[in-house]
Amino acid sequence: MAKIYFPSLESLLDDFMAVLRRFPLELVFALAGTCAAIQSTLPGHEHTDTAWIRVIMCGNLGLVFSLSASTFATSLRTKAIVTWLLRALVLGLAVFYFFRLPAILRDEDIYRFFLFAAAGHVLVSVAPFWERGNIGSFWFYNKTLFLRFLTAVLYSAVLFAGLSIALLALDELFGVTIEGEVYFRLWMVIAGLFNTLMFLAGVPVQPLEKKTEEAYPKALKVFTQYVLIPLVSIYVLILLAYELKIIVQWDLPRGWVSNLIIAFAVFGVLSLLLVFPVRNSSENKWITWYGKTFHWILLPLVGLLFLAIGKRISEYGFTEERFIVLITGVWLLFTAVYFLSGRRDNIKMIPASLIIFILFTLTLAFPVSADSQMQRLFAVFERNNMLETGESGTSDTVRVVPAQKQPSEEDRKEITSIVTYLYQMHGLEPFRGHFTGLSEEKLELYAYNFTDNLLKSLQVAPAYRWDTFPGLDGIRFFNVSLKSDTAIPITGFDFQLNKELPGRRDEFHAGDHSITEELLPKEMSAALVIDKVDTLRFDLEPLINTLLQEYIKTQRGASSINPEEASLEKETDRYKVRLYLLSVSGHVNEQGVIDTTSSLNIQTGYLLKFKN
Repeated sequence: MAKIYFPSLESLLDDFMAVLRRFPLELVFALAGTCAAIQSTLPGHEHTDTAWIRVIMCGNLGLVFSLSASTFATSLRTKAIVTWLLRALVLGLAVFYFFRLPAILRDEDIYRFFLFAAAGHVLVSVAPFWERGNIGSFWFYNKTLFLRFLTAVLYSAVLFAGLSIALLALDELFGVTIEGEVYFRLWMVIAGLFNTLMFLAGVPVQPLEKKTEEAYPKALKVFTQYVLIPLVSIYVLILLAYELKIIVQWDLPRGWVSNLIIAFAVFGVLSLLLVFPVRNSSENKWITWYGKTFHWILLPLVGLLFLAIGKRISEYGFTEERFIVLITGVWLLFTAVYFLSGRRDNIKMIPASLIIFILFTLTLAFPVSADSQMQRLFAVFERNNMLETGESGTSDTVRVVPAQKQPSEEDRKEITSIVTYLYQMHGLEPFRGHFTGLSEEKLELYAYNFTDNLLKSLQVAPAYRWDTFPGLDGIRFFNVSLKSDTAIPITGFDFQLNKELPGRRDEFHAGDHSITEELLPKEMSAALVIDKVDTLRFDLEPLINTLLQEYIKTQRGASSINPEEASLEKETDRYKVRLYLLSVSGHVNEQGVIDTTSSLNIQTGYLLKFKN
């Protein structure tokens, strides 16, 4: 009988120390991100304070870029001081990035983060291979990283499942109260630290080590030949049939087809990369044929992508998403032409060129999109006589003035849509110099609030792009909130408890008392559990419906409400509680009542008095 050996604590400690010696900064970033993620879930955390979110973002970027720096330094075969200088550079850039991020994160910041993260992950794959050649080593190095990542994810999932079942057993069998947040924090620790340790332990020590075809995993060939390539074939048949439909009916393509083309390209490139080491063997001649065919087919499909995204851009201008789709099409065209030119061996070109295109997108996508949408906005204002131009006549001197008469519904929809997009993506920056009364003190957390307030100052009724329902003047989305400059009267109460963002559950502390709020948006109700003993329930439906009807009747004139309009009070022998609706947003259905099947966001606040 074969003996089963289990690793000793000493061997596990040795393995951990080996990872710590190789990747000290990477583990620091992983620890910082994990601690920040846990901190953001603790009671009393204010959601408007994005400091912990920014630490998570910096930890993620710091991890991938420091790993790139470490593997790059390894390939230099130079003194350790060079490695530490590169690490210091990465650490400095991460700190700089943290302080460059604004307190209120906009969509632009999130897009930039994901683009940086994408560039960092791609850089990890190519960092040790800056010299010419080493194509075989490059492939086996990335194969090792890929399989190690899948292994780490599997181990992490099993560990989380096992520990979660153990915690659940303590809760169910022994009555030990395990809050739901504990499971979430457990997953953060496992995903942030254990998963990272598992992955880093498998990073090859010698990336440039020569490999042979005998080391090629047969399972990869089977997966590629019987899963990926048939999937790519299905995509290409659908896309070619759609191209034929366009030619026959002479109908411009729909924008969604771009997603299918990109998916086809991703799976196709991945399948070619996975079988790259065995492409020249005698039994695999089909791989060479498949590679040529794939890139020839890619050319007309990229043309279809350009046609689809070009149609959207010509009608609605640039946005960041459209710019990314367009630049992805350019990159796919570049790779197809490159490999069809006969240079099929240099697969390092794929990640290297992708990094360049990502950096190009980071540089141009945001200013081009903002300028494109501002020009659309100015065009709508101009045809409604709402523009004043200074002496120089440049866009910098254009100022928007209130409307003399209400624009058409279609113009109001376009104005509302563009203003909401610009503020949600870029904040106040695009509006500076063109609108009066804007200041950092008036920053709104929600784009809809900003849009409503800005359009009111221009005497334009907002019109969001939803289906028009009879009697609702085109309103389908509603958003009401307390006036930002109104103080809530607290006379007669001991504590004020405020939620900074809509959420289902929050925990508070009032002196020695613990308070938990259970919010049920679909039922439009809230329950306040005090000291895990007493429960006070609030039925919010009548109050929300009253605000909604006033909102519709005044055509958004009630988007800002007073505290006395949105409060409920309950009193017992021990407590006195007053609930405030700080904000409510959601959708209405065809009958003009709240659609609880879609997202309903409710933000509450409380005043609390203990009687004894």
